Amino acid sequence: MPIRSLQNRAPSLPIIGTLRKGSPKPKQGEKGFGGPGRDLNEAFRFTSESADVVAAFEKVFGSTEVSTFQAVFYGGETPEDCFDAWHESYSAAQLTHRCDGEYVVYEESGNTSKTYSNGSRPKCIFATMTPAQKAAYKEKTGLEPCKPTGRLKMVLVQTSVDGRMSVVNLGRIGQILFLTTSKWDIVRVTQALDAYYRNNGTLKGSPFIM
Repeated sequence: MPIRSLQNRAPSLPIIGTLRKGSPKPKQGEKGFGGPGRDLNEAFRFTSESADVVAAFEKVFGSTEVSTFQAVFYGGETPEDCFDAWHESYSAAQLTHRCDGEYVVYEESGNTSKTYSNGSRPKCIFATMTPAQKAAYKEKTGLEPCKPTGRLKMVLVQTSVDGRMSVVNLGRIGQILFLTTSKWDIVRVTQALDAYYRNNGTLKGSPFIM
C-alpha cells in the first residue's frame, strides 16, 4: 500500500539542469539591473546546481552555450505530460502566484499559502491590467506581476556517425528543463507538440531538435 501523496505520483526522472534562451539577469550595480538578461542570438544557456553536471555538459558540447541540441521525451506521453505553462510571479526566487491567465491556482502572502481547486479559484488581479498598470503596481509594491512561464522536460541525446542515438552522459541520470518566459515560445512549443501527438498518438521516446 503506497503512502498517499508520496508514492502514488506519476513516474518521473529528477531535473538535473536547465536550458534558457538568455544570459543571466544583470546584478545590482550592473547596467540593466532589474531587467532580463541579454539575448543570446538563438543560443541556449545551460545551468545546473551541480558543478559536476555543468562540467560534463561543457565536455560534451564545448561550452555552456549551445545553438542547437537533440533530445527525446522520456517521462510523458501527452503534451501536458511534457510541457506545462502558467502565469507566475516570484519574490526572492520563491513562487508567490500562479494562475492560468484568468484564474488563480496558487498564491502566497506572508507566511501563508493557498492552493485553489476548480470552482473556488479567484480571478487574477493582473488579468485585466494594462502594461502601464502593471508597471505602476510593480513600482508601488516592489512585486513583479505574473508573466507566462513554460517548462519543457526532456532527456538530451546525441547521434553517432553511424546514426545510433544515445543519451548524453552528464554523470547523472535525469531530465533537462527548457525554461522560457516568452509567450510566443509557449505558443509555438504547444502547437508543435499538439501536432506531433495528434499524428503519432504519443510523445514518449520521440526525438526532436531545438
